[in-house]
Amino acid sequence: MLWFRAPQKVYFKKGCMPVALDELGTVMGKKKCFIVTDTFLYKNGYVAPIEEKLDQLGIQHTCFYDVAPDPNLSSALKGAQAMRLFEPDCIIALGGGSVMDCAKISGLMATNPGELWDYVQGGTGGRRAFEHDPLPLVAITTTAGTGSEVDAGGVITNPETREKVGIGHPGCFPKLAIVDPEL
Repeated sequence: MLWFRAPQKVYFKKGCMPVALDELGTVMGKKKCFIVTDTFLYKNGYVAPIEEKLDQLGIQHTCFYDVAPDPNLSSALKGAQAMRLFEPDCIIALGGGSVMDCAKISGLMATNPGELWDYVQGGTGGRRAFEHDPLPLVAITTTAGTGSEVDAGGVITNPETREKVGIGHPGCFPKLAIVDPEL
């Protein structure tokens, strides 16, 4: 079976990020957001405007920035564990394809039992079906070309089995995509 759909809403305009993030509190009713990004974006202040906006909206937040450039099993599992501890009601992914992939896969594993490789459908994977939808995702892209801000899949590398696989779930489609050329 083939399926295609896009996020519920895509904002595409220079400077649109603050306006788009208003939807987290007003339309989506979110109270706790888990931000996923990479070390470069975090250390160079790209997360600060998001945190400021969340503070204005009264939304609690924390940031995970331990995402490898080519996301691996370890990054995704660390993200999932941090999500379980924080108990967010949504994820904000800020970055390129690697960050988006890690956020989607971490969001799936934060809500599902077992090991990630239990759910991989190919190679050495266990071919198990996900029991629960992932946490809702807001995707803020900083790159052009991957399309990860509007798709439902992610790619992950398992160094132990020497496999790089795609993992997808209809619930991984971002609820909101923000494409702000200022980023």
